[in-house]
Amino acid sequence: GQFVSALVHEVNQPLAAIGNYAGAGRRLLGTGQAAGAGVALQKIAEQTERAHQIIQRLRNFVKKTDSEQRPESVPAMIQEAVTLARMSLRQDQVTIDIRLDPAAAEVVADRVQIQQVLFNLLRNATEAMATSKRQEITITAACDSAGTIAIGVADTGPGLSPEIRANLFRPFVTTKQGGMGVGLSICRSIIETHGGRLWAEDNRRRCVLGIGFRSGKAPRNRQHERHR
Repeated sequence: GQFVSALVHEVNQPLAAIGNYAGAGRRLLGTGQAAGAGVALQKIAEQTERAHQIIQRLRNFVKKTDSEQRPESVPAMIQEAVTLARMSLRQDQVTIDIRLDPAAAEVVADRVQIQQVLFNLLRNATEAMATSKRQEITITAACDSAGTIAIGVADTGPGLSPEIRANLFRPFVTTKQGGMGVGLSICRSIIETHGGRLWAEDNRRRCVLGIGFRSGKAPRNRQHERHR
């Protein structure tokens, strides 16, 4: 039951992207733009592979097998998740500010799983700000003296009520109309398999969802960029 719901929830994202690209491809072919249609077909292939990877990771997770964890770049995983969110959510009015501590450079992780978690957090943040005049997401990554990297995704939505915050990561608890309430539950389970934790807090009227896990070894370089 829960696995099937989680599978539908997670795979729906690349399938929706495939549908969008297929429609765009048809329109481009109809106007004789073969090159543009070729790009759409390439994107369809990429999203098909992504759906396959998500299914495999979820299957491995349910079977309690080891995920494919290796040293991964924190800036690269965040940037790829932001790019995917931009492409899938199409919310141009949302500003995303990325602030990275140079010490938070690398973690030992399953890249596909962490990207999926970050994508879900970005999607939730975007949806939470749907009625907000100010629509800003701030992504932070910092490393403390114990070597724990914390990645935060903060939005300018209305925040969380105490009742919702207390049950946020329980399966089938959702604030969305038509939502299944399994996304954050699966995200927390994925982070826990990495030896980390996923939490939520309200900070200066900003809802913050944080990921904390052990760092790996990587070169240090400062990145701070603003996306629109």
